[in-house]
Amino acid sequence: MCIWIITATEEESSFIKQLFSSFCKLNENIIFGNIDNIDIICCTTGIGAKSALYMLTSMTCKFESPDIIINCGIAGQIKRSIITHDVIISQECKWIGDDSIFRKDIYISIEKVISETLPKINLSRKNNVIYHGCILCSDHFTTKINLDFNDTEKYVCIDMESIAIAYYAEKRKIPWVCIKSISDNVDHNAVIDMENNLFLCMHNTCEVLFQFITNYRRQKG
Repeated sequence: MCIWIITATEEESSFIKQLFSSFCKLNENIIFGNIDNIDIICCTTGIGAKSALYMLTSMTCKFESPDIIINCGIAGQIKRSIITHDVIISQECKWIGDDSIFRKDIYISIEKVISETLPKINLSRKNNVIYHGCILCSDHFTTKINLDFNDTEKYVCIDMESIAIAYYAEKRKIPWVCIKSISDNVDHNAVIDMENNLFLCMHNTCEVLFQFITNYRRQKG
């Protein structure tokens, strides 16, 4: 079994590295290693959907297709009941950016794995919880989203890379999942909040990621 883990920034991937029992750096963006006896390729793509898609496409030439692609990191809150450091597990994504390549109503993973894995995942921080729902993805850093109340209940968070993972995986018929922790409220304090909350966000993201990988391996036998 092989899993690709995709992060946007080196700061995010530095937390992922701590889960590896062993790893080697293949280049400045990609490390190869092992988590719970599973081969893991972790790639830092840079910020934005275009950068993520470029790196994913380049990986096609270097590695065999994975069993699943996991996009990990931080995101901005949309659903009002969600608080900072809560974790989102999602297999649905909607593009609200300008690039027409990602135009589609909603991207949904070809294999639904959340229902089997989610009941077995827990957070040690009891004031935070795990949600699942549809992620919005934009092509620029957002500090304000014009959504009506129904939309804020339908969508859980917003990021800048998930659509690339969903698009790439759909084209190649690979299952995918996003695991994101809420770093900010998508307002004028978003940048400062994102920096201040990174440590606890990635702690929660990595905690869920490790449990997800373990449960996924058991599920697949």
